[in-house]
Amino acid sequence: MNTKKSQFLTAVRILALNDPFILNLAQCVHEADLPVFPGAAALLFVTTLSSMREQNACSVLRRRLTSRTGQTGQTSRTRRTHPDVLRA
Repeated sequence: MNTKKSQFLTAVRILALNDPFILNLAQCVHEADLPVFPGAAALLFVTTLSSMREQNACSVLRRRLTSRTGQTGQTSRTRRTHPDVLRA
């Protein structure tokens, strides 16, 4: 039987390129929550999750770089070898 849920899951598999994280989340979507055209919902679902993952990865990277460089944007090596630091 070709239900909205099966159409949605098929579209998610195609769009997510077998990404297990997105596929597992797609399994949690209830058929009653799907619109008449589940393929469009799958596109929105996959693109939203992918962009959230990218934004999260960027924010994690930004936090790591900030913790290494401090608020000034200088690395610890730059702070140790900067002429003003050496004079002090």
